[in-house]
Amino acid sequence: MRTLINARTAILLALDRPAYGLQIIDRVHRQTSGRVRLGLGSVYPALRSLERQRLVRSWEVPAPRKGRRRRYYDLTAKGVATVRAERETLQRLLGTAREPPTPRQLARMRDGLRECAALSAFVLDLQDGMALAESRKP
Repeated sequence: MRTLINARTAILLALDRPAYGLQIIDRVHRQTSGRVRLGLGSVYPALRSLERQRLVRSWEVPAPRKGRRRRYYDLTAKGVATVRAERETLQRLLGTAREPPTPRQLARMRDGLRECAALSAFVLDLQDGMALAESRKP
């Protein structure tokens, strides 16, 4: 299944708080209900690119036990602005960014609902009339 989101956008949206690579992969998986799956082969190159663009910054933390140090990533101010723009673009693309209806639009909606109600009442009356006519047949 193809999605409208790429690794770069998914990573930016997942960095609402600092995280290391595997945490980012897990967040994207959870935030998209499993619809987007990132692999290490796409996450780390994307993170390096985002860092070169100054959208994220990174730092290393010693491993809690024996093991490798972890590199954490966080959004920069420029990254936060980019996330806002990406989110707005996705919302417009998906039709989830809605302005409140204007008074004129509300009036049209009410008129449309009245027409639907009148049509529904007409259909119900017609069905009742047809049922009555059927019951009178010999």
